[in-house]
This record gives sequence, structure tokens and C-alpha cells, in this order.
Amino acid sequence: MFSLTHAFDNEYGGASEGVEKYGITPAGMALLTRLQTLGIIIDIAHASPALVDELLQLVEAPVVYSHGGVSGMCDIDRNLPESALEKIQANGGLIAIGFWDRVLCGDSVADIAASMRYVADRIGVEHLAIGSDFDGGVKTVFDSTGLPLLTNALFDAGFSELEIRQIMGENYTRLLLASLPAQRP
Repeated sequence: MFSLTHAFDNEYGGASEGVEKYGITPAGMALLTRLQTLGIIIDIAHASPALVDELLQLVEAPVVYSHGGVSGMCDIDRNLPESALEKIQANGGLIAIGFWDRVLCGDSVADIAASMRYVADRIGVEHLAIGSDFDGGVKTVFDSTGLPLLTNALFDAGFSELEIRQIMGENYTRLLLASLPAQRP
């Protein structure tokens, strides 16, 4: 999996928290072509709205929004633009909801579940995953030992056991098995 941008606009494209927030550049197009040739999954988590829109037009394989929130629940630059949800659904991609207050506009497990409910209601649970961001760069609502709390919050938000299994890993597994090159003996 590869992201063309992170925290800043760069030679490949604009970042969600960049200054200019432009779309894909000529160098970005060349890189994207190479990544697609290699079968690498494109991560749009830090892309600007313009770059997200262009990538969703250019990338045929499912994309992943690996960690963050959605602007329909928390309207900040870092979060996925509302206009991208149905495009990700059509693309077969995943939206992985993060576990930190800034992208949730809240600091509880219920806020994570509410964002997940929002995405599921808009485009279906099969396009939803966890995007914890447990790397230490942000302070998450809980650490990995708190995942049972999320399971309970998802039940409280009306998700079934099957849907929770999909969110907690089966959707990612399905996408990876369908997208990654077959292993060679």
C-alpha cells in the first residue's frame, strides 16, 4: 500500500493538511502509473480533496482510506470529503475510521462507532474497516487492549456480529486477497 502524500503538499500531489492542496502532479501521474503496474494498493488517507477526487477517477483497483474520519461527521481538512464516499463505494474500496479525537470530533469509543455507523449507512458495511493509528503519532481513545470496548460500542450502534467481524478485519482481508499479487511458490 502506498500514499502519494502525507502531512505536506509534495512533488506528487496535494495533502489534506497542505498549503495549496492541489491535485496530482505530472510526477504523481508517473508514480501512480508505476504503482498500478506493480499492483500496489493506493492509500488516500492524507490526500487533498482535489487529489482524492483525481485518484478516484484514475485508479481502477480498490483504494483504501487507511486511517482518519469523514467530513460528514467531523468537518476538518484531514478527513475524507463527503463527495468521496460514493466514489469509494463504486471503486470497491475501504474507509478505515481512526481512533483519535481530532478526526472524530469526540474522544469516546461511542464516537468511533458513530462514525462507523455513518459510513455504513451511507455506503455499506462492506466498505468499512478499523484505522486505529496505533503508531504513537496521535493519542488514541484507547490502545489495542481496548478493542473489546469498540466491539461493544458497535453492538450498541446496531451492528450485527457478522458486520462487526467484517469491520474488525474481514473487509481488509477480502480486499488484500483480491488486490495483492498471488504468492509464488
